[in-house]
Parts: sequence; C-alpha cells; structure tokens
Amino acid sequence: PAEGTQCRSCGVQFHQGRWVWPGVGQAAGTMGECPACQRKREHYPAGVIDLEGDLGHRGEELENMIRNLEEAERCTHALERLMKVERTADNRHVETTGVHLARRIASALERQKASVKIKFSAEQAFVRVEAEL
Repeated sequence: PAEGTQCRSCGVQFHQGRWVWPGVGQAAGTMGECPACQRKREHYPAGVIDLEGDLGHRGEELENMIRNLEEAERCTHALERLMKVERTADNRHVETTGVHLARRIASALERQKASVKIKFSAEQAFVRVEAEL
C-alpha cells in the first residue's frame, strides 16, 4: 500500500513500511483495507487455539486473559487481533489474525498449567494450538 493508506474499517495506517495506529498529526492518505480486516472479512485466520477440558469457573477467567493479551499485543502490533472467541461449557475456540498473538496465548496457557501442543505451517504462516486443562 501507499504511504499513509488508512484502513476504512479499523483506522490503522500504513506508515514507514508497517501498519500502525495513527499518531497525533499523522495525516491520512487514501482509504484501503489492512491485512487484519481482510482476514476477518474473508474468515481466514492465521492462528487457531482450541482450549478444552473441565473449564468450569475458570473458563471466563481464561477468556478474559485472552482478551487482555490481545489488547496488550495490538497496542504495539496493530495487525495482531482476535477474530472470534466461541465458547461452550468445556471448550474455547479462538481465532486470531496473526501468528504472534496465537503463540502469546499459548505461552500464557502453559503458565496456567495447560498441556499445550503447537503446530506451525511455515508455508501458510499459520499456527494451530491445542491446549487442555
């Protein structure tokens, strides 16, 4: 994209070779679509996390942790976002727009004593995380 291109959906701007949240005085250029919004629109996640087990009362706590990780990550990496979080009583299915957020969530689940398996697909820039509590 051209310098200053702004995403019509989320407002991030292409600045000096990367997508960033616009700063004060940063003029918008042409309107376009960032890769994260394109992934959401096409439903093409870069990361999938399946968390299973007896989540019970911890399910909401873990979901809040995932949302907090996303908020912290997207402050510095504008394209790392949650696409969706689906829940059942004993499962959480999470999709992300970037592999780094999915990997960061996997690390946090390991710290919560989850058994975590990570499968990378380098040619597709995709990561699948299977975690069980």
